[in-house]
Amino acid sequence: MTLFRSLLAVLVVWLVTTQLGCSSGSPSPTASKPLSSDSDRLAEAQQIAAGLREIEQKNYNAAIKLLEPLVDEGTDVAIAYRALRIAKIEQLLAGRDDSESARMVAEDATMSIIAKGRKVLPKDMSLLLDDIQFHAERDLWDVTEARIFEAIALDPSESKLYVMLATNHEDIANFQLESGNRQAFEAEMADAIKAYETAVDLDPDETIARYNLGVLAMSRANAAAVKRNAIPPSEFRAKADELKRYETIERDELKTALSYFIEVEKRTPNDSTVIMALTSVHVRLDSPELAEEFEDRFGKVLSGEQVESYYAK
Repeated sequence: MTLFRSLLAVLVVWLVTTQLGCSSGSPSPTASKPLSSDSDRLAEAQQIAAGLREIEQKNYNAAIKLLEPLVDEGTDVAIAYRALRIAKIEQLLAGRDDSESARMVAEDATMSIIAKGRKVLPKDMSLLLDDIQFHAERDLWDVTEARIFEAIALDPSESKLYVMLATNHEDIANFQLESGNRQAFEAEMADAIKAYETAVDLDPDETIARYNLGVLAMSRANAAAVKRNAIPPSEFRAKADELKRYETIERDELKTALSYFIEVEKRTPNDSTVIMALTSVHVRLDSPELAEEFEDRFGKVLSGEQVESYYAK
């Protein structure tokens, strides 16, 4: 679906369920300016739709002329703020180097539009998610976390918000590890795992959370393997207990990873990433037949063939 069609669909829902569903002349609870009638609401929606159409046709100046007056007036339609920002970003990038750094500069320059929209519509999830994405991409972890908790307060049953929270904790954890703060790393990773587990509790079909929990278990298995391999053969006898402990940790974590990957494969049997992960785990767990089975499936998926059903039982 194109940008125009996707945003237009949201606009239609807004118009029908929130605005035209109100009694004539009644503004929505979050409106910053009253509109005199449903006909005014319809005219505003048509102006926004025209702006979206101009964006679709890459007529960014025309889109800005249509959308900016509504934003300046404090419209209570979130799409207007989001669309205006898109138009201004593309206008700033027109004829210039569309590199990642240049786009980020343009995004920085236009973020005030989202901020203005959030003042008018503090409970609008789409604007809040734009806010979260903006700060997350700039590694502003404290602000990102605060915004995510704000979103969770608005919709505590949305599993993907907990996936965002977990990812934010992982980013902080990796920074702490690079800084040599092992204790802080482990604390952040524990929070990440808790958030991923909450996501799965809220939605058993949340495959991203399940997959990432499997990846984290694989990381713990790898860490145990590194410690085990660091013991020289000449010390195997003296450090037999330590060697056994690392081997047990590695195997237990591999089994944990396997349990998560199996659940993901049940839901997405044609996901090459999880098929490759299952292949790797079975190799390390000395299950050559299963490893071969998933390696074969991996080859089929890469060649474009659809796997009819999941394998893991």
